[in-house]
Amino acid sequence: MEIILLIVGLPFLLIGVGIRMAQRKATQGWQSSRGEVIGHVAQPGRDTGTTYAAILKFSHLGSEWFVKDPLSSNPPQHVVGKQLPLRVSTDAPLRVSVESRAVLWFANVFALMGALAIGIFFVTFRWNWFSLLMTLPVLLPLARAYRSRSGKGMGLLKAVIESRHLITSTMFPEAMTREQVDQIKFVDRPLVTKLLARQLFYYRSGGFVLLVIGLAGLWGGELWLRKRQAFLEIAKPAPGTIVRMHVNHSTDSTTYAPIVQFREPASQKDFEFKHRIASSHPSYREGDAVGVLYDPRNPRDAMIDGGNLNLLGPLLALLGAATAILFGVKAVRSGRNG
Repeated sequence: MEIILLIVGLPFLLIGVGIRMAQRKATQGWQSSRGEVIGHVAQPGRDTGTTYAAILKFSHLGSEWFVKDPLSSNPPQHVVGKQLPLRVSTDAPLRVSVESRAVLWFANVFALMGALAIGIFFVTFRWNWFSLLMTLPVLLPLARAYRSRSGKGMGLLKAVIESRHLITSTMFPEAMTREQVDQIKFVDRPLVTKLLARQLFYYRSGGFVLLVIGLAGLWGGELWLRKRQAFLEIAKPAPGTIVRMHVNHSTDSTTYAPIVQFREPASQKDFEFKHRIASSHPSYREGDAVGVLYDPRNPRDAMIDGGNLNLLGPLLALLGAATAILFGVKAVRSGRNG
């Protein structure tokens, strides 16, 4: 159901924006520095497999310190010898923020995915009492699950407090001394080189695929936007009525699209059309009154008037295409930079 898009989109948007705000606020007043990647450490995972985190060396107040990059990945993100900007706390225990672009991209991806989900929700969801009642089968089980996990109603507060401690301990690890680093088992450099070479191939290949998809989507989105704008310039309004629902069954789900009937004032003839947007639950009921926009030259070319949202579909398509191009360029450049 469309309400799932809102339920998922809001947390994604808040997480993305929250990460950027938390990082900026937590490191206010910290001193700038630079660290050099001296090696990598393997971190076995149960679900994600083995990932690799970089160990960086930096100087602070005349002393030599080390820090482990909080973001690990497979393949590794950084080559040995690469310089990364750091921010170092001014009080004990000494904490470090590795100013990696990966954190910003991670936050941007979450925020963008959330914004897209919310945008699609507002395009497909119709705000009326019937649609709101149809969301209850989804919202009630989620509310019961949250209530059972949150105990005495403090679950959200506890989650916020725990998330702040998690951000501090995870994103801003404590600096290590030479004695602590000497106890770390570093990954063999030939293995890291092999993994980075594989990364170069995957990044370039995936980046070019995203560029092709994005450019094709940009072309298609622009055509869709021009067609919709040309239609809206000549479209005439008319009152319409939902006469029935077109049901489409598939292996995974069932969708419903309203069939709208309206009378063209000039000819006094009745016309029917199927709404362009189908949803997983009937947002309209038979007999509902809706506004219609139609082409006076061809009244069968018509759509339900969405007001300010009439252009949202093409704009979301262009946004998705631009995002694919952006990530494609990022992947290609990351592959070339190693």
